[in-house]
Amino acid sequence: MMLLNEVQLEGAGSGGGAVILGDDSSDAVNEEDLEDLAAQFQGAMEDDFRELEDAGNQNKVVPGDEVQETNNGRMRLTDQEREWAINIKMAAERQPDLDNMSDFWYAQIALYDQDNVEAALHRIHNMQTFFREHKVVDNWNNGERHIRECMNAFPGFFLAFSYSPSGGNYSLVLDCIKCNKTVSNRFDQAIGSLIRSFYFLFNAASPDFESQRNGLYCITECKDFDWTKTFGLSEVRRLWEELGLVYPIIYDKLEHVHPTIEVTLLWSLTKRFLKREIHKKFAFTSCSEVARLDQIYLVPTMEAANERFLESVKEALLRRCENEANFAL
Repeated sequence: MMLLNEVQLEGAGSGGGAVILGDDSSDAVNEEDLEDLAAQFQGAMEDDFRELEDAGNQNKVVPGDEVQETNNGRMRLTDQEREWAINIKMAAERQPDLDNMSDFWYAQIALYDQDNVEAALHRIHNMQTFFREHKVVDNWNNGERHIRECMNAFPGFFLAFSYSPSGGNYSLVLDCIKCNKTVSNRFDQAIGSLIRSFYFLFNAASPDFESQRNGLYCITECKDFDWTKTFGLSEVRRLWEELGLVYPIIYDKLEHVHPTIEVTLLWSLTKRFLKREIHKKFAFTSCSEVARLDQIYLVPTMEAANERFLESVKEALLRRCENEANFAL
C-alpha cells in the first residue's frame, strides 16, 4: 500500500474521491465538498464489498493439495509456510496445558513466528490466557457486543474499516481524541472493552493468509490530541502487553494524521517497549482536504457510520470463519 500523501485514503475504498495528504492541514472544504466526498466514499466501499462477495463465491479448499487456495488464491500457503504451521501444530498438541487450535490459527501463527516453534508455543499460551482473562468467545455476537460497548464508551473513535484491493489488505481508521477520559465514567473498564474490540478487529483484518502477510494499514486522526484528556502511555502499554504482544498481527503501516507534539512524544516513548520491527511502520502526515478525518467518515450521522463500520467488520469476520472452517493443513 502506498503512502497517504501519494494516494487516497485506503480506508475510504478503492475508487474515486481522492483525499490528498500534504504539508498543509489548515485548509477545510465546504459542506457541498464534504457531501461529495461522503458519496464517493460510500460508493467505493460498496465496490470493495462486491469484490469480496465475488471472491467468496469461489471459497473451497481441498486438503492435501500441493498449494491450498480459496478466494482466488488469498488462502495460499507455500510449502515452507505449511511446514512451519505443521511443526507448530505438532509441538502444541504435545503440550498438555495447551488447548488444540484450528489449522487456520496454526497457519496464521506460522506466518508471524515462522520457524520459531518456541515463540509460537509461548504465543499460544498467552492467547489462551487472554481468552480466559478477558472472557472472549470467538464469534461475531461476542465481537459485536464488545465493539458496541467501545462505541458507547468512546463515541466516534472507530471511523472506518475496509478492504483495499490495491494493497491486498484491510485498513482501519481511528480518531484518537475520541478515546476520552471525560466522556467515559469508567475509563479503566472502557479500555478493557477497547482491548477486546481490537482482538476482533485484528481477526477481521486477517480473514485470509494474503491479508495477514500484507498487514493491517492503520490510520489515526490525531488533531487536538491531549493526553490529559485521552489515553496516555500507561493505556498504550496495557494495550500492547495484553494484546499487542499476544496477537500475531503484521502491520503494513501505522499512519498518524495531523499529529501534535504530544502525539509524537507519546509514540517516541512507546518505542521503549514496542518491538523494533514496528518502529519503522510509524508515519506522520497531514490532510489538506479536510480539517479532521471524522468530517469524511462520520456521515451522514455517527449512528449510520457506526452501523456501516460494524457491517464491514462483520463481513470480514464471517469470511474468516468460513475460511477457518474449510482450511486444513
